[in-house]
Amino acid sequence: MTMATSSMSMARKPEVMVQVLVCASDAGALGTLLPTVQRRNTWMGMCCILWGRLLRNLHLQPMGKLRMMILTMLNTNSKGGIPDTWLLLDSQSSIDVFCNRKLLRRIYKSKATLTIRCNAGVRTTSMRGYLAGYGWVWFYPAGIANILSLSRVKEQFRVTYDSVNGNCFQVHKNEGEIINFHEGPKRLYYHDMENRSTEQCLFVNTVADNLKHFSAQDVDRAKKAHKLQVIIGRPGNEDYNWYIKDNFIKDCPVTNRDVRTAKFIWGERERGDLQGKTTWRKPRQIQVDHTNIPPQIMLHYRDITLCVDVMKVNSVPFLMTICKHIKFGSGGRLSDMTNATFIKHFKKIIGAYSIRGFKVTIMIGDGQFESLRGDIADLPVHLHVVARNEHVPDIERFIRTIKERVRCDWAVMPFQHVPPSVVAQLVYRAVFWRNSFPLKTGISRTLSPGEIILNRKVHFNTHCKLVPFQYVHTHEEHDNSMAPRTVGAIAFRPTGDGSSHVFVSLQTGRTLTRGNWTELPLPDD
Repeated sequence: MTMATSSMSMARKPEVMVQVLVCASDAGALGTLLPTVQRRNTWMGMCCILWGRLLRNLHLQPMGKLRMMILTMLNTNSKGGIPDTWLLLDSQSSIDVFCNRKLLRRIYKSKATLTIRCNAGVRTTSMRGYLAGYGWVWFYPAGIANILSLSRVKEQFRVTYDSVNGNCFQVHKNEGEIINFHEGPKRLYYHDMENRSTEQCLFVNTVADNLKHFSAQDVDRAKKAHKLQVIIGRPGNEDYNWYIKDNFIKDCPVTNRDVRTAKFIWGERERGDLQGKTTWRKPRQIQVDHTNIPPQIMLHYRDITLCVDVMKVNSVPFLMTICKHIKFGSGGRLSDMTNATFIKHFKKIIGAYSIRGFKVTIMIGDGQFESLRGDIADLPVHLHVVARNEHVPDIERFIRTIKERVRCDWAVMPFQHVPPSVVAQLVYRAVFWRNSFPLKTGISRTLSPGEIILNRKVHFNTHCKLVPFQYVHTHEEHDNSMAPRTVGAIAFRPTGDGSSHVFVSLQTGRTLTRGNWTELPLPDD
């Protein structure tokens, strides 16, 4: 009661504290979140902490759907230290609300309004956005976090929690994927969209998935809206909605709601519209960060020992290499198994090291490289061939890691037949991301192998734009002829500098590197 008395005596200063207390969805949340906030009003922060403890001691049950309001309240002073790439899984929230527009698509202003009460007064938003692979959520750009309601998530997916094994919530998607929400430093369970692992790339959007969100009647009406837009010459979406709203087409059964449903299912722009109207965009200017290699690394690890072996994925051969200590790995598809092809790949790899001041002096491999001893000596590199029953642990471990990551992608690919070009991109994608982060067994906890050898840093805004296997239409150079201006393709990985992305064309099966594209739901055909 001593704490209650002190809290009540202090609570007379601003009456708005009553609203803050009503918003308290977790007795411990205030005590863990408020210390990280840059408080302008120390009295108010102390009062919130005392009230949080009082609620906990009285065993009061939190009111649902209101932790979002606490986070919004904290946003009036600070961002609270919560990264905007985190997805918070909240058991006390009954709504989904996001503050990072980069995680959403098709943001629009709805007729409904969400009212948020906080210490700064009443805040409202009518903006909605679509989280691919999940559904529609509220969008409030002035908020502090991206919140998913546990109650709503469990309506779509199975959710499990084990406090001993992993201490994380696991969301089991219908395709067999598992999304982990780990406990963060503020006792919040989050999934980081910036550092998600390969098997957790959950947001591939397909037409079949989109159809599941609507009744058969709504789908039928959406098909009529889609068909009508094609019939009247494929006007832009804004004009099309205008024609429907102002009844320019008499006795038309299509409504604006049907148009929105159609765009949700098949994308903002259909294939014919993209291939006929897309204009060529000026390529982005490439900005390359330069990372200076610490002198200690050059002093101790300038001479490189390279471990090599051949890996086969679905009968497609790859020359795999990894250097000791730095742990930079590479993989290249072999067109054949001749000595000339091996030497061509080795020259490229040695050249990549030499650009940054390193020198490959020793190469370790098994007996299949014995015939290359003379050619390798001309590089000049000393070849060491292990005995028949011996293995090179570094390269064996690297190959196992790459195969595991490729197998994860293979398991969720929406294709029945996988050509060699796609197999190659799966391997290159696995190697790219494996080199992008520091390794515990490497020589640096702050510099990744890719940063040391290739001067390559990963940026969220450039390298993390597309999930693997996202269906897009790449923008092609064109003239005034009737040739299509876009090509259907599947996304795999970003380029090294992040200025463009690597795709595989669905028409030719060839690799495309493009800087501009339009995302679409994956069609059934």
